Amino acid sequence: MTIHSGRTKSKPVDATVLSDREDRVARCAATGLKNKEIADTLLISERTVQNYLNRIFRKTGTKDRLELAFWMISQDQARVS
Repeated sequence: MTIHSGRTKSKPVDATVLSDREDRVARCAATGLKNKEIADTLLISERTVQNYLNRIFRKTGTKDRLELAFWMISQDQARVS
């Protein structure tokens, strides 16, 4: 018998799938800014930042800011190559 949690990890997507705002939030998070700092920088609420991060994690198949940072680096390198 196989138990399935119902939660599957999303397949990573190309960075072009992120909206401009999602890209800005992702870049801020990847550089180590906290939600409050991102909110202050982009003139949005902390709740909005969290909503964006949840959407970004889902779209990129990442689970946290560290994975997101590595994903962002790999996407930037792929664009240069």
